[in-house]
Amino acid sequence: MSEALSQPLSIDISFPVEGVALVELVGELEVVSVDEFSVRMADLGSGPLGVVIDLAGISFIDSSGINALVQAIKAVEARDGTAVVASPSTVAQRVFAITRLAEIVSVEPDRGVAIAIATAAARGETRDDTD
Repeated sequence: MSEALSQPLSIDISFPVEGVALVELVGELEVVSVDEFSVRMADLGSGPLGVVIDLAGISFIDSSGINALVQAIKAVEARDGTAVVASPSTVAQRVFAITRLAEIVSVEPDRGVAIAIATAAARGETRDDTD
């Protein structure tokens, strides 16, 4: 009965560590907003080797949003970079579970861990999971 109002997508890009871009998304990543997201990701160009896409603030994501996310990650990986999805909201987690997205992209529940992974990749280090 109570339909939530649409929340436009807000995209904030910062560089917390040299060689790493942090892309924070808040709102809805869907058919209306994917073009802006895709343009902003393309604007990173051949820049940072590590990209963290923080989805903690995502309130809705549809199939076009998933597609744009995958395409952005593939673009980073095509230039030998590393992209990590961080802190997916409950909504995003539910969609990831249904689509099994976490099986094809790197997803970390903790943004700090995601930034550490991206930083190591930007520096050419390998992640050691045997600690």
